[in-house]
Amino acid sequence: MELDKVFDDMVRSRFLETFKDKMIRKDNKTAAFEFEHDGNTLILNKPLKDFLDMLDIFYSDYSVSISRTCGHPTLQVFLRLEEGLWRPK
Repeated sequence: MELDKVFDDMVRSRFLETFKDKMIRKDNKTAAFEFEHDGNTLILNKPLKDFLDMLDIFYSDYSVSISRTCGHPTLQVFLRLEEGLWRPK
């Protein structure tokens, strides 16, 4: 059981490390990431698509909300980090 927790923590930290250049805030329960946005709502940019694909591949449960700030060419992604909501597969 403890080995599973060590592995889960390693997967989580590797994920956060991969996207650290996009991270704008992190605390114990949430992390916020910011991605450039060209205004096209039909196509995700590559970094954001990679982020969402990695979540889908490596995690069975996660909670994400995406917001667009008026007047700014960015999308902010808020990831909840609570144990039960961010569980590696």
